[in-house]
Amino acid sequence: MLRIIHLSDLHIHKANSKADNKNAFVLCDHLKARYGGDRAAKTYVVMTGDLVDDADRRQYRNLRDRVLKPLREDFEVLCAPGNHDYAKWGNIFQDSGPANFREYVRDIPFPHPDRVEGEGVSFIALDSADPLDKKWFAEGVIDQNQRDGLDQVLTECEDDFKVVYLHHHPFYRDTFVALRDWRELLAVMSGRVDLVLFGHRHRSEAFFGWYDVDMLLASRKVTESAGNGLAYRVIEIESKSIVDIRTEEIKAAK
Repeated sequence: MLRIIHLSDLHIHKANSKADNKNAFVLCDHLKARYGGDRAAKTYVVMTGDLVDDADRRQYRNLRDRVLKPLREDFEVLCAPGNHDYAKWGNIFQDSGPANFREYVRDIPFPHPDRVEGEGVSFIALDSADPLDKKWFAEGVIDQNQRDGLDQVLTECEDDFKVVYLHHHPFYRDTFVALRDWRELLAVMSGRVDLVLFGHRHRSEAFFGWYDVDMLLASRKVTESAGNGLAYRVIEIESKSIVDIRTEEIKAAK
């Protein structure tokens, strides 16, 4: 069995006194205790962007040392960038943003999609914060180069269970924050992708069969307490089929 833990929008800051940081560290400790010793399933932690809050190097160091390193001791950690990972306040693009992401998170060969394989599952990362489109505001884009690359990768792994993950929400239409070319992206994925994971809107949502994609799941901001506390989604896959989807909750940091 293969397990996916979907996390998004951590918004790690420089100061560890910030609630986002404290909650991220609590969540990290919980995941290691809850799933770190489970040999029955290989676990992938998939993070769909806005890992840091301001594209700042010190935030990236905090992310690497306090979140990514501990999680990588027990899990395979896969990350796609969001607008806050590349832009100050999530809106003003910084050339240092993509460089920091490559140095502190993962050196991903964007604009070609990044593919990781495991147990008949292909994980395909897209960069909707596109460093080739140096823009203001929090708009997303998957340009023609990435879409062509995605088309190629999907053909190469057509017999796998295919998971595409990115930051921007394909069905969120608000001005300056939408995914600009969502129709073109969904046309490439239509009938060829089993699961799409994303964040950006800070709201947990599920879409089934939209645009002939079996399942599209949006994550909330996992470091923000709402309701009973912090919440994250778990998806379990066996024999190239989803056998369980659930939301788990823990207490927020004090």
